[in-house]
Amino acid sequence: MRDFFVNIDELPERLSKEETEQLFIKLANGDKSAKDELVAHNIRLLIYIVLKTYGHTSHDKKELMSAGSIGLMNAVDSYDITKGNSFTTYAVRCILSQIALYFKRNRKHMDNYSLDKIIYTYNGSDFTLEDTLADDIDIVDDFERVELYAKVRELVKTLPKRDQQMVMLRFGFYDDKPLTLDQIAAQFNVSKSFVSAVIIRSLKKINKQLIKTHAIEGTQIEGKVTGRFRVFKKSN
Repeated sequence: MRDFFVNIDELPERLSKEETEQLFIKLANGDKSAKDELVAHNIRLLIYIVLKTYGHTSHDKKELMSAGSIGLMNAVDSYDITKGNSFTTYAVRCILSQIALYFKRNRKHMDNYSLDKIIYTYNGSDFTLEDTLADDIDIVDDFERVELYAKVRELVKTLPKRDQQMVMLRFGFYDDKPLTLDQIAAQFNVSKSFVSAVIIRSLKKINKQLIKTHAIEGTQIEGKVTGRFRVFKKSN
């Protein structure tokens, strides 16, 4: 991320649904600063869209960011809170539409511009510009999953050291290779039931904080969030 002219870790965190609604209410009541806050807290989304959709292409990422930022501002200006739709989903559509408009306007400056032109090859597969026009719902789901996973990792760091290590081993935080309860018990010279109790207790703490900060809506049982997100992947 540091090679992309901005450090995403230094950007404002994503707003909860409630915080977003409150800012739109303020904006509707004439508070112009609310617009700046809404835009600032959604720059992460804009960067995610550009990198996920066009990261493997040679297109100028700054130009795409510039075009996408216009779409983001348009989304803030035109979003209707009374319709009950997700702002994130609406913003993704506005951002992708503005980027598509950028390509259309710059068509004459692009050599052999075509939606079916191969623009990059990855893992032996060819991808065209049309392939990069990702589905907005997929982008929303992926973005929210990445943001939630980042929050979980931060919360894991607040656990007591041994509990933290067990959770990270159980869910593959170190090397994406989750360990079984038996394997973790052997490492710490404790019983399998003890490890299980630590994991369950830790997940309840994490889940409580996620709900408290409006990162999720639902309850978590044995590593799974019942609702929209599955945070953890358990090994058999």
